[in-house]
Amino acid sequence: MPTRLSADERRRQLADAGLALAVDHGIAAVTVRGIAERADVSLGIVHYCFANKDAVVGAMADVLITELGEAVSAALDAVPRAGEGPSAVRDTVRRGLSALWDAIERTPERQILTYEITAYAVRAAGPHRSIAERQYRAMDDATAPFLTDVAAATATTWSVPVPVMSRSILATLDGVVLRWLVDRDSHSAAIELDALADRVAAWAVAR
Repeated sequence: MPTRLSADERRRQLADAGLALAVDHGIAAVTVRGIAERADVSLGIVHYCFANKDAVVGAMADVLITELGEAVSAALDAVPRAGEGPSAVRDTVRRGLSALWDAIERTPERQILTYEITAYAVRAAGPHRSIAERQYRAMDDATAPFLTDVAAATATTWSVPVPVMSRSILATLDGVVLRWLVDRDSHSAAIELDALADRVAAWAVAR
């Protein structure tokens, strides 16, 4: 007799099925019927858990947001903070970017899907726009503590507010990732990340 899932477990199962479908065929391929087939459940079960495709995409986005925030936090938490002054800031930030980049290169399909869901949410507007806002807020929430820790560990302060720095860093990283997804030129991406680390270091002031 099959195990009976709770409502939350069923929603997660269906969201995972939607993600698997989107990774293989793109967000346009995500339909209620397709999710039912992928999860091997009836259409009625999907309709019971989600009102429509937008609701499913929202649940898929929540899974991605959690994964993204945890991956960024784990990568940055593992970066050693050592040395003092702006040069130490530059080295620490560059190591953080390298840790993030390693995770990005291991999951290109997930990265593409993140962009697709962001574009879908922005195009849908209305309440679904919050999906994209939550994605970026999760990145901000993971990045800001790292920047605060770096300043404390290197005996520096920032000349630019941390929220502004986080927004600028993530916007630049967005562009680097998107270009890499197009051309897979890791050498050029590394040079761009070097330049980003230089820019961040320029915002550090010795205490």
